[in-house]
Amino acid sequence: MNPYFLPKHNEQMMIQLIQKYCRNEFALIRMTETMLKKSTIDASGPLRNILRESQIVDYNNVLQGPDNKILKNSHVLLNSDILTMKTSYYRPMTKKGDPRIWLYDFKRYIDPDTLIYFTVVEDTLVVIPLIATDLLDNLLSQYFVKNNDIFILEELKQRLSIISNQWIKSVSPYKRSPKDVGETLERCLGISPNSIAEADFKGAIELKCKRAGLRNLDTLFSMVPNWEISVYKSSTDIMLKYGYPSKKHSGFFDLYVTVGNVPNNQGLFLRADDDDQIIYQKSEIDGRLEEVCSWEYSAVKEKLQKKHPKTAWLVAEEKIIGGEIHFNYNQIQLTQRPIFSQFTTLINQGIVTYDWRGRVRKDRTGYKDKGHCYRIAPRNRSLLFGETSDLLFENN
Repeated sequence: MNPYFLPKHNEQMMIQLIQKYCRNEFALIRMTETMLKKSTIDASGPLRNILRESQIVDYNNVLQGPDNKILKNSHVLLNSDILTMKTSYYRPMTKKGDPRIWLYDFKRYIDPDTLIYFTVVEDTLVVIPLIATDLLDNLLSQYFVKNNDIFILEELKQRLSIISNQWIKSVSPYKRSPKDVGETLERCLGISPNSIAEADFKGAIELKCKRAGLRNLDTLFSMVPNWEISVYKSSTDIMLKYGYPSKKHSGFFDLYVTVGNVPNNQGLFLRADDDDQIIYQKSEIDGRLEEVCSWEYSAVKEKLQKKHPKTAWLVAEEKIIGGEIHFNYNQIQLTQRPIFSQFTTLINQGIVTYDWRGRVRKDRTGYKDKGHCYRIAPRNRSLLFGETSDLLFENN
């Protein structure tokens, strides 16, 4: 995303409010004096994507010149009003015919530096200027209709409430492991351990568990890069290049690092490129920039949305009873479907990160990993998943 389009704090709060009602993909464009003066907006990569995917317009099929412009109506949510504005989609004769969009009469209502939120609802472009107003919540509730898988959600709530006041023996009662708290819950609910892309509970709700008191990051999903488009062709290659001698396993190289939006000790950092539609992991050491590996937007989006149609984040108390480990699942937070364009924005803000977690010998044998994965801090869940709801169950 263009850094100029990144939301400020007050704008981020308005985005979260919008996403309380609408979890569709979106694009952000900040208005400039030039845009308003010339009555034209450059259609950014994210905006072109949602317009194409919703079949409003595919700029690849739009010829250059004013005679080929496409006119459709859009809805603009402004203050307390829902306005219908004629919108033109076109490619000018100048330059390479870069895709443009303009909403007629838009500049009557908008000042320079206003951040605009674009999304699509029922084949109509919806435009929301992020202007502070006490009326926004009411306006959004009038326009959008919330859509929940209410029956599946209620069934999960009921089943969790039944077990929440019980101390349940761990699947590994004599040895602690980070996975035990989740696998114990899955066994109790009759769910097979899940390493596939779909959500745990009836394919509709992902279950994420951790022990109470831990402050580690939430794992969103595990996913290695697309090696076919990457400079390095395997996790082993990356571990041997950027890893360090293991302190626990003689002869091995470890790579247990978090990669964010600024270079870490290995020089690794992430950058989501909306134009290329690729998440790049690069390295910068002593001023030398090197491309390392890549993920295609389309594959990451599919993985994220299949894994998290809705998510239940559970916290379990741990207790030793009769010499065996037991869990009590007494806290749950429910979140909605993530928005992929928000996911890539959070990568560029350093809020969503990627963890390498594995080791290998120098001769490339003995490879082992704990799942290289995208992660987010619990305090930032709402930035990706929107409105959250918390349930607390009392212990016996």
